[in-house]
Amino acid sequence: DQLFSKQADLLSFESNSKLASLLDRIAEDDEDFEIRDTLVSGAGRPTLLAPNGVNADITNIVNAAFNGTNPAVAMTNGDILVNHDDNRAYLYVYTVDGSMQDVDQIARAVMNGFNGLQEHVYDVAGIVDNNAISQDYEYKGYAEMVKITNDNSSDTAWVVAVLVEQHAVSNT
Repeated sequence: DQLFSKQADLLSFESNSKLASLLDRIAEDDEDFEIRDTLVSGAGRPTLLAPNGVNADITNIVNAAFNGTNPAVAMTNGDILVNHDDNRAYLYVYTVDGSMQDVDQIARAVMNGFNGLQEHVYDVAGIVDNNAISQDYEYKGYAEMVKITNDNSSDTAWVVAVLVEQHAVSNT
């Protein structure tokens, strides 16, 4: 519901078991308390995780979970590119303050907050510049979220994973 109307015509979101398993691993693995502590500490405002630096462990978990998928899934903090001819999948991982309880509030924070998903899918409907595109695209969106606690169980955060698959469709 948070997408611009032209985007909503092209992209809707549904559940995905691989994303759910990925988030369950982050939430439940006792060996990953250092990952959870990092995620919870950065969740004061909606935060889009970069696929490197302190988030390298998350990137490794993502890569293992989606190894061999087609199109290949890559964790990113960049925009969806609409000027290529191959299929791509973009995985965005956000942290959101654990005090939020309403799903719509969490969705608004992820979509419209600083560095929100809306900003990264803005070109999907050709809103900015559709003149140079030689392909049409079909999109599938998947979203999952899980609530996590830090090592001492005093602070919480939501981890929201959003996967957008872009499939090039030849013009006829």
